[in-house]
Amino acid sequence: MTIYIGLMIFFTWGIVETVNIFLISHNLLMLPKRVQPKGNFLLLILLYFCALLGFPIGIVHEKYIFAAILYIPFLLKSLILVNRYYVVSFKSGFIVAFFVWITSAFASNIGIIGSYLKVPNFGWNDYCDDMLAAIILMVFLGVIIFAKKYRYMDIYFEDLSYVDYILFLVITYSVAILEKAMFSSSKYNDSARMFSAIAYVCVFILVYKNIITVSQNSTLEGMNKLLEEQMKQTTSYYNELVEKEKNTRKFRHDIKNLLLGLYTLISENKNDEAISYINELQDILEQGRPLYNSGNFMADAILTEKSKIAEKINTKIVMNGQIPADKIKDVDMVIVLANLLDNAIEACEKMAGEKTINVNTVAKKNIWVINVSNPSRSVNVGRANEITTTKRDPSLHGFGLKNVERVANKYEGSMEIKYENGVFSNKVTMILN
Repeated sequence: MTIYIGLMIFFTWGIVETVNIFLISHNLLMLPKRVQPKGNFLLLILLYFCALLGFPIGIVHEKYIFAAILYIPFLLKSLILVNRYYVVSFKSGFIVAFFVWITSAFASNIGIIGSYLKVPNFGWNDYCDDMLAAIILMVFLGVIIFAKKYRYMDIYFEDLSYVDYILFLVITYSVAILEKAMFSSSKYNDSARMFSAIAYVCVFILVYKNIITVSQNSTLEGMNKLLEEQMKQTTSYYNELVEKEKNTRKFRHDIKNLLLGLYTLISENKNDEAISYINELQDILEQGRPLYNSGNFMADAILTEKSKIAEKINTKIVMNGQIPADKIKDVDMVIVLANLLDNAIEACEKMAGEKTINVNTVAKKNIWVINVSNPSRSVNVGRANEITTTKRDPSLHGFGLKNVERVANKYEGSMEIKYENGVFSNKVTMILN
């Protein structure tokens, strides 16, 4: 009977661990989904169970070389199934192995305390400890996902270096070994043993805290940095408008003399010279023509400024439609259009060849819709308009899009982002009363 209970515990642990790896892949690593599942499902299930059973069978029959060979597949068994639905890189696989290792270390902590408290042995007790550790991790991940989904807090995965992960493993296992030594030795009293257990749990929590970054919504530091950047951009766009106004005044001053010269040529019947002069005037007018004419001077300044940046990465910005000149404040225009273009340019920078950012805008009656689309690498778009960050400072991740959404909500509108067939698009709708 005991062996059947042990087998049930063993397979339950394997299932819970696999679910945890899927949760980590989707909600923490946010791995890009495959368009089509990869590989035959039944064959992958067979490989999964071979990897699951091979290592413990080798240990039970004392075939340690055989077990050692199968140890890495045993650790990464869940990736066999995850890789069917998500694109798993070498770094992603390494991180998954890290979570498996550190959860196993936590399971040893459960086993030590269980032995000390004389918890009954249910058979295959080591895997009972692993199962409990996996269940605790599942509850922990569930709380994180719930808090993130309903925006109680912003939670991001900190992409650390290989060295950081290795150091975390060494520290965690070292504390676990010390704890085990203290519990198994009669030299230490109960208080010392309890403090060692508390120390290990604290180390375990600190490791997860450093990997999973938690920041409250609208943190003061993040908002200050964003507002500072926004003010710089707004000042730059207004300077662009002032410069255009100066050029317009200069052109108006010069056009009087130009027209006077043209009048003189015509009055003296110098028609050939007059035609040549008119052609020169057309060239001058073409040079002075603005790059964009959306109907909104601030929007034109933003588009012109961003097009200069886009040109440096072999990208052009194509504008179609009109942008309302009133009923929307300049600062709101800057937040929406500048952030949408910044994100598009950042995505195009990672793509090779010539790229085009399309800005399509429609203004009818009191509704304004703007849709910015651009070529992009694969993006995992989550619930509530969340995407994976590629920025080094995760504490500022998402503030740009959140402010675009905030402006849309201010005008009783909405924001919708999506990724399809290599194209990322962001559509913002506003009600302009």
